[in-house]
Amino acid sequence: MIRVLTVPADPEAPHALTEMNPADLLGFQRLVGGSIERVDLAGAGSLWVNEDGPRLCLPLNERATALAAFHAPRFTWDPQIVGDTYLTGPVDADGLDTDVPDTLVGLLTAEQIRLEVRRSGGEWADNGVHPGLLAAYAAVWEKVGLLADVKPGSFFAVRALPLGTAAGEPTAGSATDGEAAWTVWGDRVDPYAVRQTRAQAQAAVDKAAAEGDPGAYAEHPDGSTLEPTPTR
Repeated sequence: MIRVLTVPADPEAPHALTEMNPADLLGFQRLVGGSIERVDLAGAGSLWVNEDGPRLCLPLNERATALAAFHAPRFTWDPQIVGDTYLTGPVDADGLDTDVPDTLVGLLTAEQIRLEVRRSGGEWADNGVHPGLLAAYAAVWEKVGLLADVKPGSFFAVRALPLGTAAGEPTAGSATDGEAAWTVWGDRVDPYAVRQTRAQAQAAVDKAAAEGDPGAYAEHPDGSTLEPTPTR
């Protein structure tokens, strides 16, 4: 199982961390509503989109577009990302996706984003702090002097750095939602469920055992386990 960050096109819909089987192609297709296509985020991870999104006239995904822009070789308004998307980490040696890194989650959850600019391979220079990724994205072309003094033959690079994570927002390293941290495993299905409370996990283990899976158990990140409740 890997941690995936879903980023809906609807700006009012929250992004959310979920766990997925990295080989579950149909599950990933459901996240975007069709066939998936990968957008490389400069080696930091992958942004997955509906490959038919432009043809289907899916709505603009502002958050995903901003992420793609800041991870392009040079900041650009293209590509325009449309439709629901999700984020994963870089692929592993077997070609499977890995956990979405905290660096990408942080860009979406940060209360403030600092812009830094580097011209023609020079040093990174502070170019202001903005209230979130979308504000930083919009400000790139508006910042005085950011493009005006770029001379022929020179180039600039821009990067966004998260400054603090908004209270209550998820991070890839702390996606257990407090008490809901148990994963239920079994011989028939691995896993039965993830991010369960202790009571939910015990009920799931007991149900699995009653249905003929005596090897079912629940595991907490701290190493604790729950076995089926003994029956008389």
